[in-house]
Amino acid sequence: MIRKLKSIPNTISVLLGISIPGLILGRSVFAVLFGLAILLMLYDRPFSDIRRNFKEVWTKPLGILLLVVFAVSLPSLIASDFPARSAGALLRTFVFCNLGVLVWTYLKSNPELGDLWMKSLIVSSAVSIAFALYSQYLSPELYWVLHLKGWKSDPLNHNLKGFTAIAVLIIPLFFLSFSRLRPTYRWLAALSALSLVYLLWDISNRATIAGLLAVVICAAVTLCVRYGSRLQVLIAAGTALASLGAVMIWLRITRDRMILAAPEGDYFLPVWLIDFERQTIWLNALEIGLRTPWFGRGPNTINFAAGADKLLEGSGGLRVIPAHPHNWVVELFAEIGSVGLALLILFLVIATLKLLRSYRISGNPIYVSAIAIFAGYWGSGLFNFSYWSAWWQLSFILVIALCLATAQKTTSVDTQPSDGNAAFR
Repeated sequence: MIRKLKSIPNTISVLLGISIPGLILGRSVFAVLFGLAILLMLYDRPFSDIRRNFKEVWTKPLGILLLVVFAVSLPSLIASDFPARSAGALLRTFVFCNLGVLVWTYLKSNPELGDLWMKSLIVSSAVSIAFALYSQYLSPELYWVLHLKGWKSDPLNHNLKGFTAIAVLIIPLFFLSFSRLRPTYRWLAALSALSLVYLLWDISNRATIAGLLAVVICAAVTLCVRYGSRLQVLIAAGTALASLGAVMIWLRITRDRMILAAPEGDYFLPVWLIDFERQTIWLNALEIGLRTPWFGRGPNTINFAAGADKLLEGSGGLRVIPAHPHNWVVELFAEIGSVGLALLILFLVIATLKLLRSYRISGNPIYVSAIAIFAGYWGSGLFNFSYWSAWWQLSFILVIALCLATAQKTTSVDTQPSDGNAAFR
C-alpha cells in the first residue's frame, strides 16, 4: 500500500509530461491525460493544504490583479447576446488558472519530480514529432485512423498546424533539460526541437514562426539583462536581428504572390508580411469593438455581432469574422473592452518584469524559460487561435506551472529562492 501511494506522484508527473505532446492524437487525449493528473493530485493532497495554497496565491499582488481582470470582465456579460456562452468562457478561463495554481503548488512541494516530468515531456515529444513527420511525409493512414476518420490516404496538408503550434511552449521547456538531465536527453530535446521547427516551417505555420521569433528576441534581451557585457549584447542582438531578417526574407520570397492576389485596399501593413485576410478581419473586429469600447460585447461572441457574417472579398467565401479575429488583442478589445484589456496587459507587463528581476538576481534558468513561454504564447496569439480556445489556454497555463515549479538543480551562491516563488511575490 505504501509503495502504491509513493507511485502516485510519479504517475502524476508522467501524465503531466506526456499530456501536451499527446495533442498529436487529438485535444480529447490531452484533456484526458491532464484530467487524470488533476484527479490524482486532488486525491494525493489534503484539501486543507490545497485551500491554503490557493489563498496564498490569490492574496498576492499579482493574484489580486488577475482577480480584478476577471471582475472588470463581468460587465461585458450584460451586453452579451449570449450571456451563457460568455459566462462559460470566462468561468472556464478562471478554472484553468486555478488548475495551474494546483499543478504549480503540487510540483513545488515535490521538487524531486522535476526530472521525471521533464524526461516524460522530452521522450513523448520525440515520439509525437516522429509520428507527425511520418504521417506528413510517408503515410497518413494511421494518423487518420487514430483521429477516428477511417483508413484513408488523403494528405494531411495543414492538419498539423495545431500540433506544431506547441513549439512555442515546449521548446523553452527543453532549454531547462540542458542544466538538469544527462546528455542523452539533451540531444533528444535538441533533435526534437529542430525537427518540430522544420515541420512547422515546411507547412508554413507563420503564426508559430512569429511566436518563435518573439521567443528568440525576448530570450536574448533576458540574457543580456544579467550577462550584459558588450560582446554578449552584440551576440544576442546579432542573433535576434539575424532571425528577424531571415524570417522577413522568407516571407518576402514565399508570400510575394499575395501582392497580386489581394483585392485593392489601403492595407496598414504589406500583404506579404501580414495577409490581407487577417488585416481585413482585424479592421472589422475593431469596428465591432468600437460599438462597446469600454466593457465589450461579451466573451467569445464577436463572430455573432451584426455584420460579422459579411463575405470577405477575395477570400473565397471567408466571413469578415470567420470564428474569431486571429488576434487576442483585437478579440479582447471587442469582447471585454478596453478596460479589461488594459488591465490584462498591465498584469502581463508586471509579471514579466518580476520574472526578469528574479532572473537578474538569481540566474535561475527557469525564469528565462518562463519569459520565453510568455513571448511565444502571446506573440503567436497575435496571429492564430482564439483567446478563448480551451486547449490553447490550458496548454499555456500548464507549461507555465511546470516551468515555475521546477527547482534549480545546480548549486548557486545566490540567495534568491530558486523554485519560482519569487515570480509570485
